[in-house]
Amino acid sequence: YLDLGAEEFDDRADAIGLAAIKLYILKPNPSTTVHFDPQASLQPNGDTGVYALYTYARIQSICRKEGGGLEGLGGSEREEAMAALGTDLELSLLRLLQAWPDVVRTAAASHEPSKIVTFVIQLCRAFSTLNNDRDDHFIKEMESPRKEGLVLLLQAVGHALCAALTLLGIKPLEQM
Repeated sequence: YLDLGAEEFDDRADAIGLAAIKLYILKPNPSTTVHFDPQASLQPNGDTGVYALYTYARIQSICRKEGGGLEGLGGSEREEAMAALGTDLELSLLRLLQAWPDVVRTAAASHEPSKIVTFVIQLCRAFSTLNNDRDDHFIKEMESPRKEGLVLLLQAVGHALCAALTLLGIKPLEQM
């Protein structure tokens, strides 16, 4: 981060700080009294805005490094890549993504942003579990079409995470 200018550094610091506060405050059910703990809100692990931003930035980093050439994948190649997915961890992520529209509808109807926060945390945890599974998900050593399928899945997770954070008023960071 030594190559960051002062303005970029300050912008990222502001975004991280605001994410920490917003996610911490929006996490509980609206009828719950919030006791703000600044130290807990800034933790890099767990149910925090810092963890959510890190997860998003990590996904973007993987997609930048491993996703080259995906723009040229045709429809049948994309289908083949997605069909190559199927581990329990991958299917768990797909099920979470499938639930996203219902989460938004429910949160809007009930005026409970905590439902979106819960989705963000679940998505971050599911990604982290998959990312730490070096036996089946070490993307650098994967072959086509499975590698492309996993990158496409991660792109979808990144899009959903970006949308969820944005709905919560949190600016996603491509890099931390």
